[in-house]
Amino acid sequence: MISKRAKDRRQGFTLLEIIIALAVFAFVVSGLLAFLPWAIDGKQNIRDFNTACSMPDAIQVELDRIGFKDVEAYTRPSLTNDDDTDGAGAYSSSGGGAYSSSGGDTGSSDADDEPGLYLVARRDGLQVRLAYWVMQDGAVYKPASSDIPDHEQYFLIKCIQFSKTREATQADVTAGRAGAVGEEIANHLAHDSSNGWLALQVDVQWPYKFGPGNADDDGSGDDGSGDSKGTITAKANLREHFVYPAAITR
Repeated sequence: MISKRAKDRRQGFTLLEIIIALAVFAFVVSGLLAFLPWAIDGKQNIRDFNTACSMPDAIQVELDRIGFKDVEAYTRPSLTNDDDTDGAGAYSSSGGGAYSSSGGDTGSSDADDEPGLYLVARRDGLQVRLAYWVMQDGAVYKPASSDIPDHEQYFLIKCIQFSKTREATQADVTAGRAGAVGEEIANHLAHDSSNGWLALQVDVQWPYKFGPGNADDDGSGDDGSGDSKGTITAKANLREHFVYPAAITR
């Protein structure tokens, strides 16, 4: 006959079994916790990408507000039409004193100093505003004030015209538009001043700027560098990109 004490011993767990089970559980949990920051960052990256994909309408509204003439002048990648330049070989501002030159320094990465029209938006992507534009001679112009402070400029949107030529692809060779891949051919999206429309390449980049900043920051910067105190500008090669074509009409 089996005693009650022996029967209870067979139904329970020994101390060694409990220790082993706890060790395995701790190992599994610690491994899962190591992936938690990645999961959180991945979720935020997806959210930012979805925001960038939903911004074309807001960007279009701001481009229309700026006006066809100014967008046409400030989005040229290079000087290719002397009829559109002033005597100095660069486009002149039509702001009538509303814009100031910062001497070719935006306080950002070198890629942010390339010719083109630059817009900014908050992280929610609901409001897009003109930040500055870079002329072909390197001069930088920006509005006298901005209603999006430096530290809230999470998205940077670069707008530039398509180049006059492009490299042919295999599809161009197949269609008979080029003789070989890589051959320079005319770009049908390049702007012609006689057209009533203007095609643009829009590059939405993030994160552009982040940090605590200042509550009274107007985007002009505390030290003349373009960044408010405590605001960090991410390097261009560390940003995410969402590129798409857009167009405006006269």
